[in-house]
Amino acid sequence: MPSEEALALVEQAICHNHRIKSGLSPLQRTVFCYAWESRAYSEIAKHSDYELSYVKQAGSQLWQLLSQALAQKVTKRNVRLILQRSLLLPESALPSVRLTPESTAPTAVSTAPNIDWGDAVDVSCFYGREAELKQLIP
Repeated sequence: MPSEEALALVEQAICHNHRIKSGLSPLQRTVFCYAWESRAYSEIAKHSDYELSYVKQAGSQLWQLLSQALAQKVTKRNVRLILQRSLLLPESALPSVRLTPESTAPTAVSTAPNIDWGDAVDVSCFYGREAELKQLIP
């Protein structure tokens, strides 16, 4: 998906959140588009003629807004994955844990029945990310 289409979805999710009414600044839009393409903050600063520290600050504010709108932690590194899970895929393509833009709770669990994942990877020996694992395996 091109960054402009993803940006439109992000702005819609942010504006849909009742606590966030102003939308994104032009610099935050630029940061999002570059982050979507996995580009560095230094490249964003060079392109936008802003100081690197200011670009990082705008990025931090952007990730906070997205985290608030999507009710889960969003970072420059995980923005594609989070948007794919929260906004881009249909409900049927997701496991029973579903976070939506309208959700205000830190985690919203669907009441859909458990899905048989068949040949899913064995996670009995799982190191790190215990909180995420608890979400997947109650």
